[in-house]
Amino acid sequence: MPVSKRTTRFLWIAVGFLVVIGIAAVTRRTLVLLWPVQFAGKASPAAALDTGFARHIALTFVHILPEDYFLSSHRCSSCPAFDKNICSCIAGWEES
Repeated sequence: MPVSKRTTRFLWIAVGFLVVIGIAAVTRRTLVLLWPVQFAGKASPAAALDTGFARHIALTFVHILPEDYFLSSHRCSSCPAFDKNICSCIAGWEES
């Protein structure tokens, strides 16, 4: 079943949005674990979650740091234009 360019564009934008959310979550978790006084906050809705992760700092880092590396540097092999220009893939522009 052929997929339209519009659907492909929408999916790539959604993937990019989810990657940004993932990187933001890893960044926040790292900051909270390294400097809890400055970044944790007492009234944070994630305060209980933060204390749970703080009990297992090494395990948390072993899990989230490779995820951050994967999200920020992994190349998508299903989009040939990704290596040259991510915008060309998202916008559907063809290289000439």
